[in-house]
Amino acid sequence: MSSDNFDNEISKLYQQRKAQVIAPHIALKVQFRYRKLSPISVLGIFSVACIASFGIMAIISQLSNDSIEKTPMYRTAHPIEIIEVA
Repeated sequence: MSSDNFDNEISKLYQQRKAQVIAPHIALKVQFRYRKLSPISVLGIFSVACIASFGIMAIISQLSNDSIEKTPMYRTAHPIEIIEVA
């Protein structure tokens, strides 16, 4: 197969595939409709968010208040007596 024959074959396959593909139409100037929220729904969203954040902070503060016994590093299990040698 020569390179010219190969190029012609690839070109035919490309044109055949190009004819089969249907490209979608893209409209860039379409106006989007934004959903307008009523004041009651906005108030509901804010109240649910406040309750959720309060719950999260309550859980975090409850977990952080666990008492942890802190023992000094110098305290040992057995008393140490220092005896001076004269």
